[in-house]
Amino acid sequence: MLDPITGKGIMTSGVKPGIDMAIVGVPAHKRLRACLKNKVAQEAFSPARFGFSEIQYRPIEELIEN
Repeated sequence: MLDPITGKGIMTSGVKPGIDMAIVGVPAHKRLRACLKNKVAQEAFSPARFGFSEIQYRPIEELIEN
């Protein structure tokens, strides 16, 4: 998360409703991608593990608009 004007990082504690931010996302390392084919690893790294059970993991390439 970055301030779109200064480019400085925004810490989680600085996230507040209504602030402008830019989000930068990159593909996961190929070794992590490989292990995500395993059901146990999928559960370990899923958004549900971090309290977001309503979100399903999708690779960033699927989220990028062309």
